[in-house]
Amino acid sequence: MFLFATLAEATQYLNFQDMMGENSEVAFSVFGWPIRWYALAYLAGIFLGYWYLLKLIAQPGAPMARRHADDMIFYAMLGIILGG
Repeated sequence: MFLFATLAEATQYLNFQDMMGENSEVAFSVFGWPIRWYALAYLAGIFLGYWYLLKLIAQPGAPMARRHADDMIFYAMLGIILGG
């Protein structure tokens, strides 16, 4: 019980905004447009997922062709943009 109380007390003093500063959600800006960290995470996830999917379909006996993978990534990106 003492451990949980200590952890709960320690998390009260850990604030992400204090660590990163006032504009913690903005990674950088391009021509005045703020680029946020979660947008970079979306892009990294899409590109890494696409790269991994291409590695998987390059193996013999893959269940889909490259054109199907491209279509799947396109519709996934569309869903991410419209869902966000």
